[in-house]
Amino acid sequence: FGNYGFWRAAHSWLGVTTLLGIFFHTGLNFGENLNFWLLICFLGLNLAGGLAAIAVAAEKRFSGPVGARLRGVATKAHIVFFLPYPVLLGFHIAKVYLY
Repeated sequence: FGNYGFWRAAHSWLGVTTLLGIFFHTGLNFGENLNFWLLICFLGLNLAGGLAAIAVAAEKRFSGPVGARLRGVATKAHIVFFLPYPVLLGFHIAKVYLY
């Protein structure tokens, strides 16, 4: 399945391209209710993922456990923002097709 560096780069590429896609899809208009929370969740997911990527890249530059702690916090935030995302996205898609 490739090495860690490849999947980290692919994951970063996916994050950047989805940011471009959401910009063209919404114009960064947050909307209301479900759309608002979906965009907040999406942007938080990307922000936390970006911070986690920076923490991984800079981890060796920090002394002691500081780098690992920063990486851990950013990674956990990335996961927390991801958890509601599929549900919100599913409701968003259902709302478009059913109403």
